[in-house]
Amino acid sequence: MAVQRQIAYKVWIGDLLNKEFVKSLGEWEPNYLEVRNNKVSRINLVATVVDKMENEGSSYSTLMVDDGSGNIRLRSWQDEVKLFEGISVGDIVLIVARVKDYTGEIYLSPEIVCKLDSDWLKLRQKELEFLYGKVFSKVEVSKDNFVDLRGKILEYIKKNDNGLGVDVSVIFNKVGNCEEIVEDMVSNGELFYIRPGFVKEMV
Repeated sequence: MAVQRQIAYKVWIGDLLNKEFVKSLGEWEPNYLEVRNNKVSRINLVATVVDKMENEGSSYSTLMVDDGSGNIRLRSWQDEVKLFEGISVGDIVLIVARVKDYTGEIYLSPEIVCKLDSDWLKLRQKELEFLYGKVFSKVEVSKDNFVDLRGKILEYIKKNDNGLGVDVSVIFNKVGNCEEIVEDMVSNGELFYIRPGFVKEMV
């Protein structure tokens, strides 16, 4: 039986965050996130690379990308690491990837990653605004919402810190678009980075 290739939906990164990852029971049905009434297992993104990491043996690499609505991590292992060759922080990239979940973090398993001109990011943003409406910038946070999100961040860290800190990308996935708030809390001494990408509550 031929397996039908899943649609690669064009979405905002923000639409992928803070969603429940659904594991399908059927043998041929992929796992997915429900986004705007669609079962999304593959996505098509245009975004900016904001962070890149590769381990010493080049057997594992990650990219963090941002499209203005939020950011998400791409993870690659073994031969897939080649997909990130020539990609640097600041590049605009086209991404076709499968949506995955690891210990509560929504991440992407890439199939295609290629550099684009910056105009493509503006074009994709306008396309998504036409389809779904304009997203709120993550820096446009009201005072009341700041207090609410701050409480949720502290609560999540208290529940999930095993002594080694909590991955900030998992916080963003679970709490929402709160990068600016986390950085503000670090600046104010409420949180601190125990190691790159992991924060703890200051006690």
